[in-house]
Amino acid sequence: VEDLLSRHRRHCTPNKVSSKRKSCNACVQARTKCSLGQPKCTRCTERDLSCEYTFVQSHSSVSISPGRTTVGPGAVNNIPESACGSIETRPSPWSLDTMFPVKVSSNQTIQNFVEGGTDSLHWLMSDSPSLDGFVGGHAALDGLHPAPVLRMEEVSHTLREYATSLTLDDHHTPLLHRELYNINTSDITALPKTTTAITCALGWKTSSNNTFLKRAMAAERQRLVEGFPNSSCIEEWDILHSMWLYELIELPEVPKTVDDHWKPGPRTRGLSLPILLKMTRRFCLSHPEAINPSAQMNRDALVRYTTAPSTWMTWLVGETARRTVFFANIANYFASKRTVTGELSPYYEPLNDELIWNMPLPCSSAIWNARTEHEWLQLIRAQDPGISSEDQPMLLSMVFNREPTFKSLMTNFTKDYLLTQYSGRCGLEDSESLCNFIVRCALEQC
Repeated sequence: VEDLLSRHRRHCTPNKVSSKRKSCNACVQARTKCSLGQPKCTRCTERDLSCEYTFVQSHSSVSISPGRTTVGPGAVNNIPESACGSIETRPSPWSLDTMFPVKVSSNQTIQNFVEGGTDSLHWLMSDSPSLDGFVGGHAALDGLHPAPVLRMEEVSHTLREYATSLTLDDHHTPLLHRELYNINTSDITALPKTTTAITCALGWKTSSNNTFLKRAMAAERQRLVEGFPNSSCIEEWDILHSMWLYELIELPEVPKTVDDHWKPGPRTRGLSLPILLKMTRRFCLSHPEAINPSAQMNRDALVRYTTAPSTWMTWLVGETARRTVFFANIANYFASKRTVTGELSPYYEPLNDELIWNMPLPCSSAIWNARTEHEWLQLIRAQDPGISSEDQPMLLSMVFNREPTFKSLMTNFTKDYLLTQYSGRCGLEDSESLCNFIVRCALEQC
C-alpha cells in the first residue's frame, strides 16, 4: 500500500508551476515595492536598469504523464532561485549609456538634482571598464567564492565608535580635507561643534547615567539647528558633522538575546532624522562643485585663502562634500534600522538615491593626503597619464570622471563580484576603508 501511495504522489500529483510573484527581478532583489509598470517599472526607469518579469500565467507549462515528463518552454522561469544559487539580472555591459555617457548640460540646475534627481544625469566612467567581473562574463563564477556579508552589529559598532576614534592622535577623519581646517595643523579640536560632540560621546561611554547628557545634547542640537542657515563653509560642515555624531552616539548595540514580546520595547529613535536630512540637502545646495565639476565653487569655501580659486581647491572642497554626503546616507539608513529584526523603520526616508547613485566614489589615500596642488597633480597623472590638460574646467572634469560611480559599478558588474572586490577593510579610518564602506552599504540598500 505504501508503495502504491508513493508512486501515486510521484507520478499523479501535479506540480505547482505558477508563481504568485508579480514584481520585476530588480525590485525583488532590492526587496522593495514594484509599481508593475510595463514595459519598465518606475524604479528601473529611474535607475536605467533592465526590467524583466519572470512570473508566468496560471496555465500549466509542465505536463506529467506516467513514466515521462515533458517540460514546456515556460517552465525554466519557474525554477526557484535557491536551486540555482544567485540569479542576477543586470543590463548588458555594452549598452549605449556605457559606451556614450550623457554629458551634464549647463542649464540643469543643481537644486533640481539634489531635491528630486533627474533621469538625464548619467555620470559613468569615462574609460572602458575592465572585462573582469562583467555581467555575463563572470556571472557563472560568482557562486564559487562566497560573498562577504555586511552584518548589522559590525556597522553599528563602526558608526558608534567613529566619534571617539577622532580623539586618537594618529587618526584623521577621512571626511574633511586637511587643508580646510582653520589652523595650519589638522587638529579636530579646531572645530568647536565637532569637539563638543566628541566630548559627549566619551561621556556617553563612561557614564552609567546619561540623563544629563541627553538633556545637554538635546539643547546643543537645538542651537545647531538654529545657527545652521547662517553658517558658511567650514562652520556649515562642522555643524552638520556634529549633528550626525549626536545621532550615532545614541545608536544602540545589537542585543544578544531578544526580550519577550510582552516587555516594553526601547523608545522610538530617529525623531531628529527628518531635520538632519533637510540640513544635508541644504549642504548639497551650497556645494554645487560636489556634483558638477563645471560649477563655480562657493567663495565662502576660500575665506582664509588670499589667492583665486584653483583647480585643487575646487576639487578638495567638492571631494569633502561628497564624502560627507555619503557618510550621511550611511548614517541615515542604519539609524533607521531596528537592531533586533534588522528591518527598516516604516518612517524611513532616503536622503537622495539619485544623488548617491551618481556621485563619484572617494579617491585613493595618496591623492587625498596631498599637501600642495603640484603634489596632487603629480599623483593624479602618475595614476592616470591620460590627464594632461592645463585648462581648469577640463582638468576638473577629467579628475571628476576618473573615479567610478555606484551606478556604473552596478551597471557593469554583478553584486557578488562587487562584494568580493570591496571586501577589504571597511570603516572610517582612511579613504580605502571609506570607499569599501560606501559600496557595501549601498549594496545593502539595493
